[in-house]
Amino acid sequence: MTMKLVCKNVLWDKRESYFFPIPEFMTYYGEKLPTPKWVESDAICISAGEIPSKMRIIPRSMIVSIDDEAQAPVAVSAIKTLIVQGDKGKSYVVTINGKLKTCTCTGYSFRRTCKHIIAAS
Repeated sequence: MTMKLVCKNVLWDKRESYFFPIPEFMTYYGEKLPTPKWVESDAICISAGEIPSKMRIIPRSMIVSIDDEAQAPVAVSAIKTLIVQGDKGKSYVVTINGKLKTCTCTGYSFRRTCKHIIAAS
């Protein structure tokens, strides 16, 4: 069954920077898909046949309505950004958003975890 999601447009806050009109909301249609294991945040996955990835992952905090039924606002957890010193003196930015933790080091890009995240936790 196809569902309709109305979401806040992430470009809305910076709309004055664009030379073309930015809509406040985006509407997406698709079949509900199972959320992949690698998605750590609270999100809904829907099919998206018009884009190459075949799937759209939309955080619940961005969803305004599902099938024209208004959704209660979801509290966005506080995002912490920390600078962690590496072994060789280089600094890395660790971002913690609830369960989702990211780092700017190359090790994180391969393993999705690193010693900088462990040190920051």
